[in-house]
This record gives sequence, structure tokens and C-alpha cells, in this order.
Amino acid sequence: MPAGFGKIIREEMQKMDIYEPAFELTVLGLDKILKDLKTVSKQFKDSGSAFIIDDGKGKPIRNPLYLIQSDLRNQALRYLNSLGLTAEGRHRVIGKVPAKPEPPSVTKFGRVMELVR
Repeated sequence: MPAGFGKIIREEMQKMDIYEPAFELTVLGLDKILKDLKTVSKQFKDSGSAFIIDDGKGKPIRNPLYLIQSDLRNQALRYLNSLGLTAEGRHRVIGKVPAKPEPPSVTKFGRVMELVR
């Protein structure tokens, strides 16, 4: 199995006892989205993190990198939800919400979640 974000997602699902081999294509899709999100987020930061940029003709436009980053975040959250890795998704997958929300984590999965915030 490939390493990277997919491995972290798989490990988290196994820890929660919700991983099934049928989820593998979804995990791989999420892995690609998170890799793309990490790349685009770095490009956006390196470009100065401006939400509005000049189109070269003096007209202000929304930064395409910001729009792509926003779209990738939304896609990643939908995948995380469908895999049961958000509170709402967990409720749907296992039928209950954890009694106490877990604090932001310093684990590898916590860093994945920070990427999509």
C-alpha cells in the first residue's frame, strides 16, 4: 500500500475500527487530493497569499491558487466525512458521535486535519 496521506488515513480508520478494504479507492482518492492541496497551499503561500491579484491588465481578479485551494479543501472534507473521519461522518458510519470531542492532535492525522482547515 502506498505511503503518505493514504497511510495516515488508513491507520486512523483502523484505530477507530472503521477501515474496510472496500474503502481503499476512496482512501487513494483522498490521498491525491491532500497531496494536491499541500502543493497548492505552498504555491499560494509562496505567491504572497493575496486573495485578489492583478490580471496583468490592471483589473483585480480572485487569485486562482486561492480558488483551487478552497475547492480542494472542500473535496477533502467531503472525503473525510464519507470515510467517517469527521464527527458527522463518524455518526453516520458507526451510529454515534463521540461523547467528548477530541482536542486538536499533534499526531500525523491531526496534521492532516490542519491541512484542510
